[in-house]
Amino acid sequence: MRRAMVAALALVAVLAIGGVGRAEWPDKPVKFVSAFGPGTATDTVARLLAQEMAVLLKQPVVVENKAGANGIIAAEAVKNAAPDGYTVLITTSTTHAGNPAMYKSLPYDPVKDFMPLGQLTSSLAILLVSAKTPANTPQELVALAKKQPGKLTFGSGNGSSRISGEMFKSATGIDILHVPYRSAPQALADLLAGQIDLMFIDAIAGMAAIKSGQARALGVTGAGGESLRALPDVKTFDEQGIPGVVLTAWNAAYVPSGTPQAIVDKLAAAMRRATEQPRYQEVLASLGAASKVTTPAELAVFQVAEIEKWRKAVREAGIPLE
Repeated sequence: MRRAMVAALALVAVLAIGGVGRAEWPDKPVKFVSAFGPGTATDTVARLLAQEMAVLLKQPVVVENKAGANGIIAAEAVKNAAPDGYTVLITTSTTHAGNPAMYKSLPYDPVKDFMPLGQLTSSLAILLVSAKTPANTPQELVALAKKQPGKLTFGSGNGSSRISGEMFKSATGIDILHVPYRSAPQALADLLAGQIDLMFIDAIAGMAAIKSGQARALGVTGAGGESLRALPDVKTFDEQGIPGVVLTAWNAAYVPSGTPQAIVDKLAAAMRRATEQPRYQEVLASLGAASKVTTPAELAVFQVAEIEKWRKAVREAGIPLE
């Protein structure tokens, strides 16, 4: 009798453990780790997406900012997180294409350490100057810089803003000083305060300053006649006679390598449905970013090509590896 009771209790324990293991994902809140701070394009996309995903997944989706070191802090944190689908990296081309091109070594492998969920947005960088700066065109800014070599400063808060600035510097032959910041909003605040002279910034982070008249947009990093729908009158550098300043920034989502494929598929599907919601589309469009959603497989192929593209851009702009 005692042996039978022990066996029955053991069976109940095994079944209980099995039941927990078979709990349908998600059965607790999901965390989005934003690779950049509040006010950035990445943070804005993460929070918009979190609101829609929470409804679809029927679980809270919280956003945690881990800004710093060009997104390296966030990428490393997600790389080391449990591969269970409850930690998602919402990031940019900086961490998964730019950093491999700009750093001699990284504490993460952007391909091997992550599983892609899909691309989320595509955007061009905008050249901004303060409303107080006496330049209304890129040519006028170049002339101003050539009058005082080494005096003008450009700020950057991520990889795309740094590389865009170096591209502009290389394409025009001007001598301007790079000033790094932890995030684009910090660099923008100093631009508006007159602490730096120019910067390249994504549309989401820079749109408010442009619309308020505090800053002027002198050009966008599109190819040919490609422009931003929110700023149709701002021409590309190609159109303004300055070829070679072409760069597209993007947001994307990843989970740690080893996450079960079934969870990856469910997360990716929910993400695509979330980006189709009218409110998400409307807010994103109003901020100047284009919604561009891809499958995990499409992002994997795209990312490898982007790493090579950014490496080429870094070499041609003469940016020393850090």
